[in-house]
Amino acid sequence: MSQTDTTPTNLRKKILQKTEGVEQDESLQESNDLLATSKPSSSSTVGSNKGLLFNQLINEQTWTKNHIWVPIQQQQQVKGQQQASISTTSTHHLYEMKEIKESSNKEVVVHLNNNQKLTIPIMDILFTNPPSMNQHLDLLSLNHTNEPSVLHHLRQNCNENFCNVGNYLYLFLGKNKENIGLEAQFCKMIENCKSLQKKKSIILLGDPKSGKSNLLKQLTMKMVNGEDVTKKVQNSLNILQHFTSLKHGGSSRVTTVVNIKKNNSNVKEVEFIPYLPELTRVLQNPFEDQTNPYKVFRFLTKTENDIYGFGKKSEIVMELQNVGISSNQIQSISDVLCGIANLLEFEFEQVEDKCVLKKSCEKYLQKASDRLGLDKNILLQSLIEPIIQINESTKVKSFVSLQEGLLNRDMLVMSIYERLLQYVFNLLKIKLDNNNEQDDEIYSFIDIGSGFESNRSKEGNPLDAKSLNYLETFINNYKNERFLNHFHETICDQSIYLKENIKWKVLEFPHLKGKEEEFTKIFEKLHELSCLSFKADEVHFLKEITDEKSPLITHVDLSKFDFTLNHSCGKIVYQVEKENWFEKNLYCHYALTDKEMLRNSKNEILKEMFQSLVDESNNSNQSGSSKMKITSTIYKKQLDDLINELKQSMNFFICCIKPNVNGCFEKINDTEIVNDRYVLKQLRTYAIFEMIRMIKKIYPCQMTFNDFVKRYEKLITENKKAEFNNQTSAKEKANILLQSRELEENTHYKLGEHYIFLRVPQQVLLEDLLNK
Repeated sequence: MSQTDTTPTNLRKKILQKTEGVEQDESLQESNDLLATSKPSSSSTVGSNKGLLFNQLINEQTWTKNHIWVPIQQQQQVKGQQQASISTTSTHHLYEMKEIKESSNKEVVVHLNNNQKLTIPIMDILFTNPPSMNQHLDLLSLNHTNEPSVLHHLRQNCNENFCNVGNYLYLFLGKNKENIGLEAQFCKMIENCKSLQKKKSIILLGDPKSGKSNLLKQLTMKMVNGEDVTKKVQNSLNILQHFTSLKHGGSSRVTTVVNIKKNNSNVKEVEFIPYLPELTRVLQNPFEDQTNPYKVFRFLTKTENDIYGFGKKSEIVMELQNVGISSNQIQSISDVLCGIANLLEFEFEQVEDKCVLKKSCEKYLQKASDRLGLDKNILLQSLIEPIIQINESTKVKSFVSLQEGLLNRDMLVMSIYERLLQYVFNLLKIKLDNNNEQDDEIYSFIDIGSGFESNRSKEGNPLDAKSLNYLETFINNYKNERFLNHFHETICDQSIYLKENIKWKVLEFPHLKGKEEEFTKIFEKLHELSCLSFKADEVHFLKEITDEKSPLITHVDLSKFDFTLNHSCGKIVYQVEKENWFEKNLYCHYALTDKEMLRNSKNEILKEMFQSLVDESNNSNQSGSSKMKITSTIYKKQLDDLINELKQSMNFFICCIKPNVNGCFEKINDTEIVNDRYVLKQLRTYAIFEMIRMIKKIYPCQMTFNDFVKRYEKLITENKKAEFNNQTSAKEKANILLQSRELEENTHYKLGEHYIFLRVPQQVLLEDLLNK
């Protein structure tokens, strides 16, 4: 045995590795009892070091067997415990650690704070981890990963503000913290996987206000270099937050993708792409305190007679100038936003069965047409007297109702903002001169936007309550279910084992089985009925989804026009009548019937934004296809495209966890407090506990044989070095190396045709040995 192998740390790991992962493989019959598997060998030459280490391990196992987690609520149910057992932080915690005082084959007894006894059945025992395990950031290294043990581990590591679950999943805790540790660890893991795939996607999941946008900015900045590029990227990300986040705070309402193309560690290109924008947010009047539109509208000011654009020294103007956008372009962007704000002031009334603009709003019509560079008469006609094209040669003027006039206005506003959003994202693209594409690597950072939402929680800004649990919330939660399904399938992907001809029985995900398909069925039913909107109504929709008998639909109430869906985050009630789902869902990429209005726009940006729409509409007319497009269908297609693109890359996930309702740590007596109940809800929503159990059963650490040998060849022991050097096959070399470290094939690792697969504890062991 080499000298390196006799250090206490390595001896400890050698003993522990015999127990880690064994209980996860049903084909193995070895005991997982530390006392039975860790006895020191009589031939050992280690001496007192091994004896001391062995005693330490025995003490840790004794600690674990004698200390358990007891729910605070269960303690309070014992007579007289309501006050006596509550500690300073118990209002934030769900469990307390207690020592077992008595035990039998059926139950154990613990003593509470006032010396009363609490009896707990054996089957309800939740064991603790020894204190020494608090230093491990990887949750897979814990002996026990029950709910209280994971919560305790997150609390103990709140100074680090992150934990990981293997190589591809990170839990980020507390948005008000510096993320230096997470940045360094994350970049190290990405570097280790550099040769596996050229494109890597980093996906940020989490509830609203969990810090995803700020973390996206920090990780993106970590990946770029060069003063000029860094400054441009920083300003670009600030600009995107203005256009995608809300005025009164909260998560981004747009799924934002940042693609960084690198060549030999130098940035070659930075691209920004918007997906799944929540366009109904732009319909909220930016000048009313009770509304919460996109943040960019706060840079506009309004007087009695006019709506003014960006001030010359405003924050957004400085940032746009810093990324190289010209003064004329900035003015045009400002004009488009002012035009939207004026359009939102339009009010209609019914006069002689016709929808007309109110006299008091004529000034807003003039201002909107001036800012958008449109003829005011043609603009108004497109809203209240749109031209319908019957066939190639016949056009007919139509008249709309009051409600239809408002709907036309809203569709125009949403379409303009959607096109403006795409235009600004394209404008921020950074492209450097570098023609060599051979070694290009692409890093995609994806902020999914708002997480699961429900007005039941009342945790968001109260100004948001008006738009919650209607069509927007349904679409947003569908997005989160799709990302959650992709998250679990990717982390626990087992298809590669079969491709590598490894004998493997595929493990199922019972907590996700069939969920995505069921949600998609409801989504498709909404599309089907929207296409027949002249026949369908909300009652029809509710009856149709009731007939589907989906296990996700727990309740339908026709009298209240609502239905209840069992989401991953819990049950959510959706109201379909108060804000007409079918009218909202019939939003199209506003194909104005009079295309001359678009062609003759004096606002160059608006003209450029909509030119492709004119071309699409012309092609649509020639092919005879329908011009009608459905919100939910457009949204689903974008979501399908994004997830399919993610499947072509190597995925890493960061799940942002809010320690409290406001997303920041609270302090009591200089101790940072984590609200167990709030954190536990998020961990359950994203099925983190199921993920940990699944990952422990598979071999998630993957490397090519050549990469493995190149990285770990220094770890070959002296007694195996000659055999190792005589081999020409990288696969055989990898096998000899692992066997020299007393790791066993099919227990700690598996060999495929091109890749080696390890369990997480074994890779951690190799990394620790390498670092020493």
